Amino acid sequence: MLEQVNQLVSLSGVKMKSLVRWSASLGLMGSVLLGQLLPGMNRAIALPAQDIMKKLESVLVFTITNTEGTPLIASVTNNNEEASIASFFMSQRDAQQFVQKIEQQNPDLAGNTQVVPVSLAKVYELEQANADNPERVEFAFIPVQQQVQFAAEELQQEGQEIPQSNGMPLFNGVPLFYATVGPEQGYLTIEQNGEQLIPIFFNREQLESMLTRVREQQPDLAPSIDVRVSNLEKVIEELENNNDPAVTKIVLVPSTETLEYLQSRPQPEPAQP
Repeated sequence: MLEQVNQLVSLSGVKMKSLVRWSASLGLMGSVLLGQLLPGMNRAIALPAQDIMKKLESVLVFTITNTEGTPLIASVTNNNEEASIASFFMSQRDAQQFVQKIEQQNPDLAGNTQVVPVSLAKVYELEQANADNPERVEFAFIPVQQQVQFAAEELQQEGQEIPQSNGMPLFNGVPLFYATVGPEQGYLTIEQNGEQLIPIFFNREQLESMLTRVREQQPDLAPSIDVRVSNLEKVIEELENNNDPAVTKIVLVPSTETLEYLQSRPQPEPAQP
């Protein structure tokens, strides 16, 4: 059973150069043209797995392993059934704090654990490959609590009731944020290289930064802009099953923390001719 996740960590090498180039391209958002894309404008087929992975590869998640690279697996019993779960944090800082907590509770682990970055595309690939394995390790994604709070606030403004636990809102999955605009509430898009793209953000603040520029550049659109909330699992399901061509335009924007983490990592030297 551990072989499944060991394979994942062995595949955790991230294409740092390509991701840093992607982060640089995000800085161009202030100068791109903005528009809207209405669902169902044309017909298309749902995305194949390889195309889905291309959309996921820009997103990093963080898991915890021992110094030999073996992931830490939690055993959970639910309804008399035991499941093995590997956790993936959306925030490297949250993962580091979790390591500190478990090392405090288990001194024998001190200095023997580490946080490992993994491309979300690799997690998806392995999950698909082991979908029919009855002994598969389940993957749990741990969202950033501040983003859960933002998502709950947005949903409450829409009139939804959000359950609480210990004073914290409960949200199903990892929250994602995007915007709609206009009387028909089309997706707010950016245009890059002549193509309309639908940016979907892991951080509410990054979306708001883009919307601030939109309101400044196109103030007539400001009253019709709405922030929408989804979750990572639902977006992946849409990529897998929805044949609306608007879905093919989705671009997942890594969090600011992840972009800063990538830029802080030493870049490999270019290969010599």
